[in-house]
Amino acid sequence: MKLVVLVSHPIQHFCPQYRSLAERSDVDLTVVFGSLKGAEPYHDAGFGRQVSWGAGLLEGFDWRIAPNNRAVASALDDLAPDHLVIYGYAEPISRAAWRWAWRRDVSIAYVADSEDRHDAAKGLREPLKALVIRRLFRRVSTFLSVGDANEEYYLARGVPQDRIVRMHFPISPAMLGRDEAQTELRAELGVHPEALVVLNVGKFETRKRQRDLVETARRFTPRDLHLLMAGSGDELEACRELAADAPNITFLGFVPPGGLVQLYRGSDVYAHVSSYDPHPLAVSEAAASGCALVVADTTGSWGTHDDVAPYETGLVVRCGQIDELAAALGALAANRPWAAAMGTAARARAERFQRRSHGGFIDDLARRGQ
Repeated sequence: MKLVVLVSHPIQHFCPQYRSLAERSDVDLTVVFGSLKGAEPYHDAGFGRQVSWGAGLLEGFDWRIAPNNRAVASALDDLAPDHLVIYGYAEPISRAAWRWAWRRDVSIAYVADSEDRHDAAKGLREPLKALVIRRLFRRVSTFLSVGDANEEYYLARGVPQDRIVRMHFPISPAMLGRDEAQTELRAELGVHPEALVVLNVGKFETRKRQRDLVETARRFTPRDLHLLMAGSGDELEACRELAADAPNITFLGFVPPGGLVQLYRGSDVYAHVSSYDPHPLAVSEAAASGCALVVADTTGSWGTHDDVAPYETGLVVRCGQIDELAAALGALAANRPWAAAMGTAARARAERFQRRSHGGFIDDLARRGQ
């Protein structure tokens, strides 16, 4: 299978997937990037700092750069793929790849995290957008879905179920597993030995609603619950001020990907309560590290066949409902065996998902004769 992936820039959790696919004897893979942003340092406005996703990001698979439409067409003519994996339709490199594939009748496998669970998806422009998308989707051979909400989105726009192949979002295999990081982390951060450790990772911005987590954590004593918050951004100072008198809330600042493994494995629960977040990478990483999960209903990570299976791997609360969030975290703090069992189930589920993401979905494509 000659497979070409078109993507705007190196993304830290997709590059490990490319390495896994490149190791398969039945796949001839080349990744075409629009730029090297991420592999090379760049200024991230959301984090408010210079960011690089680390050395070695581009190792282990063949890749090229195609910074404009002509370069995209030239690269694809040269590579002559059987199948083209395209991420979304908004990026210039994606649009150029769509046009190339249509002209040459090459199979398109489409990847996106679109879903309908947030309020923005219910806006006045959605009917017109849906009409355009339905026409676009008729050209897609296979939809590589990343979760339950993502598949619901496709089905609502007329995509037949038999054209959807579950891939899941890939993460680094280094995230999988659980060890004795808790004791070391608690001692290092001064966390009470009996506290339920709740972690949140990401940019501090309004839609992430970190203030909800701070307000909730303030209701607990340091012995019952300790909230760890990793990240930076515009909302950080406001959250710091709100937590000024709360000894059970620790702000860790921006933590590079290599440092997140210890945080995930040292935490009991990962909480993500954004008003809009299609399929947060951090939720998948936390699940792989054995955390119980608590998410808002406006995120795209929950469902029967997704990272957060209600009451099995985590809990789902209504967005913005502080009392409901406090009740969920309080229940996990009061019943630690239940929280641990959810974490174990989340890790087992993540291992299955990553086997599919790092190659299992390719078998489905081959069986379908794409």
